[in-house]
Amino acid sequence: MSYGLESKNGAIMNVLIPKHTPIPARKELLITTCSNNLSSFSIEVQECELFSPAVLFNLSGITPKPRSVSKINVSFVVDDNGILNITAKDMSTREKSCSVICKKNDHLTPEEIKKMMDAAARLKAEDEENRAKAAALNSLENFAYKMKATARGPKVSALDKRQMEEAADETILWVDTNHDAKIEEINDRKRKLETIESKVAFL
Repeated sequence: MSYGLESKNGAIMNVLIPKHTPIPARKELLITTCSNNLSSFSIEVQECELFSPAVLFNLSGITPKPRSVSKINVSFVVDDNGILNITAKDMSTREKSCSVICKKNDHLTPEEIKKMMDAAARLKAEDEENRAKAAALNSLENFAYKMKATARGPKVSALDKRQMEEAADETILWVDTNHDAKIEEINDRKRKLETIESKVAFL
């Protein structure tokens, strides 16, 4: 069985896993949104020979942008047991949606079922971790912009203003280039900003 993605109008966009592909196998495809300001994106995985959908799932949390600007990375991974794991990830927000499809044999062995369940649990944990990380990054970035706004206030000394703006600008740049940072590091950077702001001497 081969698998591909289906577009909104029903035409197959691309076959990612052709029939008779040796396993294990991994294929990726970068796609874009088809409408302006979408905050979610529906992805249908097609069983190409049967012309029938194998699974339909949604990727939410996309930053609204003009059409074709948002980049969605879709990854197909077939393991040694023929179990297909599908992941779709927004490259800007790091939001992720996952699904697992069993192979088409009559029955799965207990070992295969366990592996499938373990894979699904691992993907769920990764999904939750990425959601928490995205939320932490957004919170850190928002706090940095808030600090810049506070620094412009009339009651902030020149020395504190410079220190706050430098720390905020450094943080905003760091957020833009460290989407894969550990959540502990993200939270630590926010605590440092909070410490700087708490020491501001208002005139």
